[in-house]
Amino acid sequence: VGFSMKSKPQLIQHLMAICQPKYSDRNARLADFGKILGYKVISTTNLTEIELSELIHCYTTGELPNPTIYAYFDNDNPQHKKVLSLAIQLGWRNEFNPKFANLHILGCWIKSYRCPVTGKVLKQMDAKEVSKLIVALEQMVIKKFKR
Repeated sequence: VGFSMKSKPQLIQHLMAICQPKYSDRNARLADFGKILGYKVISTTNLTEIELSELIHCYTTGELPNPTIYAYFDNDNPQHKKVLSLAIQLGWRNEFNPKFANLHILGCWIKSYRCPVTGKVLKQMDAKEVSKLIVALEQMVIKKFKR
Protein backbone atom coordinates (compact mmCIF):
# COMPACT_ATOMS: atom_id res chain seq x y z
CA VAL A 1 0.00 0.00 0.00
CA GLY A 2 1.50 3.32 -1.02
CA PHE A 3 1.14 6.05 1.57
CA SER A 4 0.79 9.62 0.41
CA MET A 5 2.64 12.50 2.02
CA LYS A 6 -0.47 14.68 1.70
CA SER A 7 -2.33 15.91 4.76
CA LYS A 8 -5.78 14.54 5.56
CA PRO A 9 -7.59 17.69 4.30
CA GLN A 10 -5.56 17.52 1.04
CA LEU A 11 -6.47 13.83 0.62
CA ILE A 12 -10.18 14.59 1.19
CA GLN A 13 -9.98 17.44 -1.34
CA HIS A 14 -8.25 15.16 -3.89
CA LEU A 15 -10.83 12.40 -3.38
CA MET A 16 -13.71 14.86 -3.76
CA ALA A 17 -12.21 16.25 -6.97
CA ILE A 18 -12.04 12.71 -8.41
CA CYS A 19 -15.57 11.77 -7.24
CA GLN A 20 -17.41 15.03 -7.98
CA PRO A 21 -18.36 14.11 -11.58
CA LYS A 22 -19.46 10.58 -10.59
CA TYR A 23 -21.93 11.44 -7.81
CA SER A 24 -24.70 14.00 -7.53
CA ASP A 25 -25.70 12.67 -4.11
CA ARG A 26 -23.55 12.62 -0.93
CA ASN A 27 -25.30 9.51 0.43
CA ALA A 28 -24.63 7.55 -2.76
CA ARG A 29 -20.96 8.57 -2.62
CA LEU A 30 -20.64 7.54 1.06
CA ALA A 31 -22.45 4.24 0.34
CA ASP A 32 -19.94 3.45 -2.43
CA PHE A 33 -17.02 4.39 -0.15
CA GLY A 34 -18.48 1.93 2.37
CA LYS A 35 -18.71 -0.85 -0.23
CA ILE A 36 -15.04 -0.31 -1.12
CA LEU A 37 -13.80 -0.07 2.49
CA GLY A 38 -15.96 -2.83 3.94
CA TYR A 39 -18.03 -0.89 6.48
CA LYS A 40 -20.61 1.93 6.59
CA VAL A 41 -18.98 5.33 6.04
CA ILE A 42 -20.81 8.19 7.79
CA SER A 43 -18.41 10.99 6.81
CA THR A 44 -15.13 11.34 4.92
CA THR A 45 -13.70 13.19 7.94
CA ASN A 46 -13.90 9.90 9.91
CA LEU A 47 -11.65 8.16 7.40
CA THR A 48 -7.95 7.62 8.09
CA GLU A 49 -5.23 8.84 5.73
CA ILE A 50 -4.72 5.21 4.68
CA GLU A 51 -8.40 4.79 3.81
CA LEU A 52 -8.48 8.08 1.88
CA SER A 53 -5.36 7.01 -0.04
CA GLU A 54 -6.97 3.63 -0.78
CA LEU A 55 -10.14 5.28 -2.09
CA ILE A 56 -8.09 7.62 -4.30
CA HIS A 57 -6.11 4.61 -5.56
CA CYS A 58 -9.32 2.67 -6.19
CA TYR A 59 -10.99 5.51 -8.12
CA THR A 60 -7.89 6.26 -10.20
CA THR A 61 -6.84 2.66 -11.01
CA GLY A 62 -10.02 0.61 -10.58
CA GLU A 63 -8.19 -1.71 -8.14
CA LEU A 64 -9.96 -2.56 -4.89
CA PRO A 65 -7.96 -2.32 -1.64
CA ASN A 66 -6.88 -5.52 0.10
CA PRO A 67 -7.53 -5.04 3.82
CA THR A 68 -6.23 -8.52 4.75
CA ILE A 69 -2.66 -7.20 4.70
CA TYR A 70 -3.48 -5.18 7.84
CA ALA A 71 -4.31 -8.40 9.70
CA TYR A 72 -1.28 -10.47 8.71
CA PHE A 73 0.09 -11.87 11.94
CA ASP A 74 3.05 -13.61 13.51
CA ASN A 75 1.91 -17.08 14.57
CA ASP A 76 4.61 -17.17 17.27
CA ASN A 77 3.39 -13.93 18.89
CA PRO A 78 0.97 -14.64 21.78
CA GLN A 79 -0.54 -11.14 21.47
CA HIS A 80 -1.34 -11.75 17.80
CA LYS A 81 -2.97 -15.08 18.75
CA LYS A 82 -5.11 -13.21 21.30
CA VAL A 83 -6.22 -10.70 18.61
CA LEU A 84 -7.25 -13.60 16.35
CA SER A 85 -9.11 -15.30 19.20
CA LEU A 86 -11.06 -12.12 19.94
CA ALA A 87 -11.90 -11.69 16.25
CA ILE A 88 -13.35 -15.22 16.25
CA GLN A 89 -15.34 -14.42 19.43
CA LEU A 90 -16.78 -11.39 17.61
CA GLY A 91 -17.99 -13.72 14.87
CA TRP A 92 -15.33 -12.59 12.40
CA ARG A 93 -14.73 -16.12 11.13
CA ASN A 94 -13.30 -17.45 7.90
CA GLU A 95 -16.31 -18.62 5.88
CA PHE A 96 -14.45 -21.68 4.54
CA ASN A 97 -12.87 -22.68 7.86
CA PRO A 98 -14.80 -21.21 10.84
CA LYS A 99 -12.01 -22.25 13.25
CA PHE A 100 -9.96 -19.36 11.80
CA ALA A 101 -10.46 -15.59 11.97
CA ASN A 102 -11.61 -13.74 8.87
CA LEU A 103 -8.55 -11.59 8.10
CA HIS A 104 -10.54 -9.46 5.64
CA ILE A 105 -12.96 -8.28 8.36
CA LEU A 106 -10.19 -7.94 10.96
CA GLY A 107 -8.07 -5.98 8.46
CA CYS A 108 -11.00 -3.65 7.70
CA TRP A 109 -11.32 -2.94 11.41
CA ILE A 110 -7.55 -2.44 11.96
CA LYS A 111 -7.34 0.15 9.18
CA SER A 112 -10.54 1.96 10.21
CA TYR A 113 -10.93 4.94 12.54
CA ARG A 114 -12.51 2.53 15.07
CA CYS A 115 -9.12 0.93 15.76
CA PRO A 116 -7.16 2.62 18.59
CA VAL A 117 -3.89 2.31 16.61
CA THR A 118 -4.10 3.97 13.21
CA GLY A 119 -1.79 3.93 10.25
CA LYS A 120 -0.12 0.60 10.99
CA VAL A 121 -0.55 -3.02 10.02
CA LEU A 122 -0.66 -5.56 12.87
CA LYS A 123 2.90 -6.81 12.18
CA GLN A 124 4.30 -3.24 12.47
CA MET A 125 2.72 -2.59 15.88
CA ASP A 126 4.79 -2.82 19.04
CA ALA A 127 3.59 -4.72 22.14
CA LYS A 128 2.00 -1.61 23.69
CA GLU A 129 0.04 -0.87 20.50
CA VAL A 130 -1.17 -4.48 20.18
CA SER A 131 -2.29 -4.27 23.83
CA LYS A 132 -4.50 -1.30 22.88
CA LEU A 133 -6.00 -3.42 20.08
CA ILE A 134 -6.66 -6.28 22.49
CA VAL A 135 -8.40 -4.00 25.02
CA ALA A 136 -10.62 -2.49 22.29
CA LEU A 137 -11.54 -5.95 20.93
CA GLU A 138 -12.24 -7.24 24.45
CA GLN A 139 -14.61 -4.31 25.02
CA MET A 140 -16.37 -5.15 21.74
CA VAL A 141 -16.75 -8.78 22.84
CA ILE A 142 -18.18 -7.69 26.23
CA LYS A 143 -20.62 -5.33 24.49
CA LYS A 144 -21.65 -8.06 22.02
CA PHE A 145 -22.52 -10.53 24.78
CA LYS A 146 -24.32 -7.99 26.99
CA ARG A 147 -27.18 -7.85 24.45
